[in-house]
Amino acid sequence: MALRKRIGWKLEKYAKACSPDLNEIRQQDGIDLIDKVIDSNNLYRACEKVKANKGAPGIDGMTVDELHSHVSKFLIPIKKKLKDGTYKPLPSKKG
Repeated sequence: MALRKRIGWKLEKYAKACSPDLNEIRQQDGIDLIDKVIDSNNLYRACEKVKANKGAPGIDGMTVDELHSHVSKFLIPIKKKLKDGTYKPLPSKKG
């Protein structure tokens, strides 16, 4: 029983670490992390890294070649949705 409690506690701790509260993510040590994530330069660097790695399409089926133009076209709404926590990936093109 003691082992089960220890494992349960560790699993709970792990689960919290894997899915932290959005408010905890937004500020850490006084830094608004979401602003760093949604910085335009950061988003474009991420696109370039995906392209350089020849990344596979995501859940939405968007190819690497489509990614840069999509981010360019929808940069402002993407940033707003990421900032307010309402961003949802596009539905899969496959289904």
